[in-house]
Amino acid sequence: MGSTLLLLLVISFCAWDHVSANSIRSPEHVSANIKDDDEERPPPSEGDSVDGYLYLPEGQLVCVHRPAKSVTESPTDPADEETLRRSIIGEMFDSAVKKPLAIGCCPRGDPKGKVFRDGSSCCVNQIFNTSTHMCCPQKERVLVYNKESLHYCYGTTCLVDDLDLDTKVPMQSSCSYDKLGTPIRCHFTCPPGSEIRGTKVTKCADGVWTAHPQCCEGCPRASRYDVNFIVDLNADVGVGHQADVRSLIRMLVSYLPVSQSGVRVSVTSFNGEVMQDKRSWTLTEHNSHEELNKAIDNLQHSTIDSSRNAGIALQYASNHGFTAIYGNRKHVEDVFVYIATGDPSDSVLESATLLKEKSNFIVITVGEAAAALSSIPADHKIHIDSFASFHVHRKFLYEILCGSHCLTS
Repeated sequence: MGSTLLLLLVISFCAWDHVSANSIRSPEHVSANIKDDDEERPPPSEGDSVDGYLYLPEGQLVCVHRPAKSVTESPTDPADEETLRRSIIGEMFDSAVKKPLAIGCCPRGDPKGKVFRDGSSCCVNQIFNTSTHMCCPQKERVLVYNKESLHYCYGTTCLVDDLDLDTKVPMQSSCSYDKLGTPIRCHFTCPPGSEIRGTKVTKCADGVWTAHPQCCEGCPRASRYDVNFIVDLNADVGVGHQADVRSLIRMLVSYLPVSQSGVRVSVTSFNGEVMQDKRSWTLTEHNSHEELNKAIDNLQHSTIDSSRNAGIALQYASNHGFTAIYGNRKHVEDVFVYIATGDPSDSVLESATLLKEKSNFIVITVGEAAAALSSIPADHKIHIDSFASFHVHRKFLYEILCGSHCLTS
């Protein structure tokens, strides 16, 4: 019985002549069949591979296509068939045969495939060692046999496709993978002028992503605004808080499509007086977020001035900020953003009223010292209690100008 089962296993793996009542042949007949092919393909030595055909000793499978033989060539007497069957199996297990036994062809059923032997198998058209590797048909891969491979193949794993990034253009992802190619962590970014809504990082935990990003949000790419920041740089708030002010400006403009054809950004800096140096610039000077962020780095002042003349700065911005020589564009909305970090030394009522009349005037006050400006006339106002809570209000300007908007390109 054991010999019969082994023979059936041999027959099932390879597209050879169908071993049945009409096709069992003796070893001599197999040898004769190989000789029949010699006219088309000269026989190499046993075990040699020529043109993808592997020739084996008599009595072992050969992945070579043979023409069909007539029924009359096969034995018809059941007793003769059993004798031939026992003869073939006997030769396959003859102790004189030192080579591993051939048990199939790879790709499976391909008469022109490669022979794989005892101790090997075929997976996704690859022959592999069954004692060290495993076939994972679900992933169409041959894997090193270990616990990690078993979990990867048969357990639940995360797929990058499950994040639906194709529907979240222009979002981009950068993922890290384990040695089997399974994603374990993904980081998401958006192009300049937009920010991630939702998570920026997600991890694969037990086959499930911990979070999904929603979209890249920001003003539409076609938005056009001229924006002038009026920035208080008196050092009495401390150098550290000046860095916070720079961070706030970067956050506010990060949702805007900065360019000379889109959103233009200028700055008017002051302490006791308006600063006429690299800490102030016009609308025409910067054409990208990269250029603008480098300029914002210069918004710092180490001297504590005796006065904070915000009224003078607002008046200067009103007279110069949105003029043709400073790059103002017709039919484009003008926006002033006044960032106050202390109580002004002069009056701001008249100049603030003028700015509100001629533009969209936005006032952001920070800290207790600037609380006195709560009554200043403006189109939009917000008070931030401390520098540490800047990030909570990063969308303030963007939502005033554009509402809440997911980009689609």
